[in-house]
Amino acid sequence: MERQLRSAAASDTIYTAAWRFLGVSVQTAAPDRRCITALERGMGTRCADGMVSEGNAVLRIAVRLDERWQEQSWLADVRWLWSAHGHRLGRIGDDAVVLLEGMGVARLLQSEGVIDVSGNGRLAEDTYVFNDVLVTPLLHSAMARWGWVAVHACAMEHVGSGILIVAASGGGKSTLALALLRAGWRLVADDRVLLRADGDGVVAWGTVELPRISPGTFHLFPDLARLERTGRTSGGKWEYDPRMLFGDCVIPWVRVEHLVLPQIKETDVSSFHRADAVVVLKELLAATEFGAYGAARSQAFQVLSQMVAQSRLWHLHFGRDVQHIGELFARSPLTS
Repeated sequence: MERQLRSAAASDTIYTAAWRFLGVSVQTAAPDRRCITALERGMGTRCADGMVSEGNAVLRIAVRLDERWQEQSWLADVRWLWSAHGHRLGRIGDDAVVLLEGMGVARLLQSEGVIDVSGNGRLAEDTYVFNDVLVTPLLHSAMARWGWVAVHACAMEHVGSGILIVAASGGGKSTLALALLRAGWRLVADDRVLLRADGDGVVAWGTVELPRISPGTFHLFPDLARLERTGRTSGGKWEYDPRMLFGDCVIPWVRVEHLVLPQIKETDVSSFHRADAVVVLKELLAATEFGAYGAARSQAFQVLSQMVAQSRLWHLHFGRDVQHIGELFARSPLTS
């Protein structure tokens, strides 16, 4: 729900909104309505109270925009973990940082439960940049305060069985997810997953993003050419709502039973092979959002180790038969 707070000067208008995500109250204040719209687009996609955090959990997002914005001096102390095309992810102490050079920066003040966003007006012009690139990674990282571990992975479900597909960007997660959706599987999350242990295992919960695929993926599935009519471009990829294509195919969570590491191979036929537990655990730790740190390092290790111990582990040699990958999964131990 959005509210508008207006001071004596119209330029001082502040827009506020609040959502509940996994039991956490996410409260936002921004000087530009487009920032609220961008967050609402994301939060509205997968906002749920299904697994409520204990207590009165609150996360605040504070946005400040100034056309004279410049990069602050404290950025010199950030340990950058990843950088590409002016987009950087890093840490300063226990805080996670996202920087878009020339546009703005967002910092998760972990001890305060605040995501502080500052930049120029360009931040509000693109909903994908503001929500998906700048704020969402910090939202996921902030959930460590309430026992969640954020990882780059795809989660799918078939007949009650959950699989987690772990791969770096460009490793085939979204293509594989689309292939399985065509075969009747259901989607939990396409690129980012929140994990938490409970008494019976580890649960994977979907995040607040719609699936995105590279334009070239359309050529792999000629029967899905209508994706180009139902989706929209977002950050150089095509964003789509799978429910418009496959009906009731999105679920909020699943219990993980299988872990799959896909490897793109120049072979005609895809195949499954057993994976080593140490290899899988290393891949999972590498896939954690911003890397494990501080108290969250121990928490992440415990959750991921439990999941590896309780799951069946696989390498998927991903060949050129992508249109028939659903048939391979149907014959595999994953559905037995």
